[in-house]
Amino acid sequence: MMNVETAIRTAIEFETKVRQLFETAARQIPDTLGRKFFELLAKDERQHVDSLTEALQEGIREGKVSYARLGSNLPSLKTIEKGTVSVQTQIKGAVNWQPDYSMMSILQSALEAEKSTSQFYRDLVGELPERDRKMFARMLDIEENHTAFVQAQIDSLTRNGVWLDVTRRG
Repeated sequence: MMNVETAIRTAIEFETKVRQLFETAARQIPDTLGRKFFELLAKDERQHVDSLTEALQEGIREGKVSYARLGSNLPSLKTIEKGTVSVQTQIKGAVNWQPDYSMMSILQSALEAEKSTSQFYRDLVGELPERDRKMFARMLDIEENHTAFVQAQIDSLTRNGVWLDVTRRG
């Protein structure tokens, strides 16, 4: 069984790799909305690394972890779903669009990274003692939202040929 310190260190490694993937993707995507999408994901992952690092330092220093700073900059899943329906309604009957396969490959890599990270947190929540699960359960919620967010982008691009606007909140 993994202890909480090892779990946090491993989570930092996961989040750092995913952040690097998103930063690279942001530089590779020419579309403004696509670039903003990956920049926002990278920002979220950067904040996760900061929060996890803070939790690790607190745990070492004080012998306990409070997990207070966990959050996300992404729109809610409800907003993502509304945006997907809105885009589908606006573009219904548009000309046939062919996806850019290099862009779709980047998105597929992002989706796999988010699924892998979600599974890591899901495993931790099932494995760690109850007192240590809170932070990882919250991280699981955030990463599952990321997964849904990436999937919504893939679906929008595949069906409609447009990026969802990640600057919309709600």
